[in-house]
Amino acid sequence: MYDEILSKLKTILAQELDIREEKITPEAVLLKDLDVNSLEFLNIVMAVEEAFDIFLDEDRLQDVKTIDDVVRYLEELVGGEEKEG
Repeated sequence: MYDEILSKLKTILAQELDIREEKITPEAVLLKDLDVNSLEFLNIVMAVEEAFDIFLDEDRLQDVKTIDDVVRYLEELVGGEEKEG
């Protein structure tokens, strides 16, 4: 599931930030490496919520720093009870 979510997230980020998907790695830090500003972050949140049909918790998003953090958070929300060990 991780790879599927990462792939979908890369597509969203590439479109929202107008960058190449190759620049988006699990280790990339949103604010530092991808230069995400607050408006872009809000747009990304809305796009992710729509694409995955989920709701992202604002408090939890404060702990999200890297692409890997985002993917792992999305795994929790998307996977729910179906989450694999």
